[in-house]
Amino acid sequence: MLFTILAWFMAFWSAINLLDYFLRSLHIPVYMAFVERYELIVTLFQIRFVPIRSPCTILKTFAQNNSLSCLLTIWFTIGIISAISCLFGVTLYLSRSTVIEISSWWSEYFHSFASDVIYQVEPATFRKEFVKEDDGLKFIIPGWNIPWTQAPLYIGVLLVAVVIHEMGHMLAALSINVPVTSMGFILLAIYFGAYVEIDAVAMREFLLFISCESSLFLLGRLSSVQKLRISCAGIWHNLVLALFAWMVHESTSFIVSPLYMSDAGVYIENLQKDSPISGPVGLQKGNVIQAINDCDVSNINDWNRCLKTIKYTNSGFCVPDDIIAENMADEMRLVGNELDCCHNSTWGNSASHMCFYVRDWMHTIRMF
Repeated sequence: MLFTILAWFMAFWSAINLLDYFLRSLHIPVYMAFVERYELIVTLFQIRFVPIRSPCTILKTFAQNNSLSCLLTIWFTIGIISAISCLFGVTLYLSRSTVIEISSWWSEYFHSFASDVIYQVEPATFRKEFVKEDDGLKFIIPGWNIPWTQAPLYIGVLLVAVVIHEMGHMLAALSINVPVTSMGFILLAIYFGAYVEIDAVAMREFLLFISCESSLFLLGRLSSVQKLRISCAGIWHNLVLALFAWMVHESTSFIVSPLYMSDAGVYIENLQKDSPISGPVGLQKGNVIQAINDCDVSNINDWNRCLKTIKYTNSGFCVPDDIIAENMADEMRLVGNELDCCHNSTWGNSASHMCFYVRDWMHTIRMF
């Protein structure tokens, strides 16, 4: 699997580079015009282009408006405080994760010895405890820990986050009259990035390279606070974007509530394959469970309450002995921790029957 992914990856970038080489060699007018207009650069595992040469007039007017300058100053000052706080917070979080990882490794390979007795620690148990506590940061690699079908979604989210990040840098620069020459995008291997470049003629003193998205800023002749406003603006905007996304996620049920019913039962999203409770007389995907043995079910809390009630309550159905005798199951099996005694019955592998326990009748498990 890994070899196939690497082969497709190398084939994709080889095809892109060869196509770019031949189109440039043949001087195709349409392609050359596109290269000149968007400053397209294609190298190994990298594509760089500049769709925005300079900020639009509306953006400049908004950022340099005198009535909004105070608000922008406060906004980006809050960004400085938030970014510095996150810097310390992430440092503490990564330090804690490192300590946990070292502790887990130490417990696995170096056990304690005392009084001539070997105290053996279960590494799996120890590791599980830390996994429960440390589920925060995870690498997202398409084809490795997420399916390729979800890659477009993650790439789209990353692209939105990158654009918002760079727009923060751009707004911060324009708000203090620092000219912005261009905003470009980068495709690096499989990840998208972006950058903002400030006019090199306006400020000649030095370049400061910041952010993972290759944001280039000429920050000479600026005060330390102004530099921090520009540098922290991208992180601040990403924090605001994350907060907004979280608020939308938490309010989704309220937003779409006019389109759905609530507290009307428990909806079955999916059933285990070959489950004994599925079939014509069983449960099916899309069913709504409104009661379990005369226990009303309106939501997930009622569902759990009814299951607990059934677990600790003896209940059953009165069935004549002759019906039980006709429908005895000779063999049983477990399908996903569910009892199935229909697969070897007189009906064959019937999907129209379900298994029941039979009490005080040969003390066995029967089916009808």
